[in-house]
Amino acid sequence: MRVLELTSARKIVGAASQVLLHDVSLTVDPGERVAIVGRSGSGKSTLLSILGLLDELSGGHYLVDGVRVHGLGDADRARLRARLFGFVFQNFCLLPHLSVRENVEAGVLHRGLRRRRRRDVAMEALAKVRLADLAGRRPDQLSGGERQRVAIARALASAPRVILADEPTGSLDEETGAAVMAELHALARQSGVALVVVTHDKLVANGCDRILTLDHGALVTP
Repeated sequence: MRVLELTSARKIVGAASQVLLHDVSLTVDPGERVAIVGRSGSGKSTLLSILGLLDELSGGHYLVDGVRVHGLGDADRARLRARLFGFVFQNFCLLPHLSVRENVEAGVLHRGLRRRRRRDVAMEALAKVRLADLAGRRPDQLSGGERQRVAIARALASAPRVILADEPTGSLDEETGAAVMAELHALARQSGVALVVVTHDKLVANGCDRILTLDHGALVTP
């Protein structure tokens, strides 16, 4: 069964009825790696927010792991989002007052694990990105690449079916960005999760199984 299935999706905002997404249909299979590319303002981040249940459609249909999203209340959407998705953002979104391990643990809270088990899961995820030895540090004591790897560990620790990454290399130099993406691809393959990446970087996009191009809110056929 497809893990994500979006059909004729539309997103319209504001009194002027600005169209951010127009008739977008796509599918994502378990374990598949998909890149979404397009110019600034093409609707890439809007589409990622829709896919991650951070925003709602104005029209169309969306199935997440076989569950029809339309009509779900806020609490049900939040539970589905927590169960299915891990997020990796360009600006890392790490809490500065927490240690590296505690930041990763924060991504596990929804799983209802006991405190000791949460710690173990966080350390296991940090070991996968080779940062277990930095678990006690604060985010401001890390390099940009290390902070992005912490964000990846946090996403993995949530045991997602899908990882959604919004410009994951945007704050990194080319070499560090390539290393982070190689690690993210490898971890996604090992864990069998789907990966959806919004990017303007052709190298990042070319590393995926499939590339979707958005232009003015619509998918462009190659």
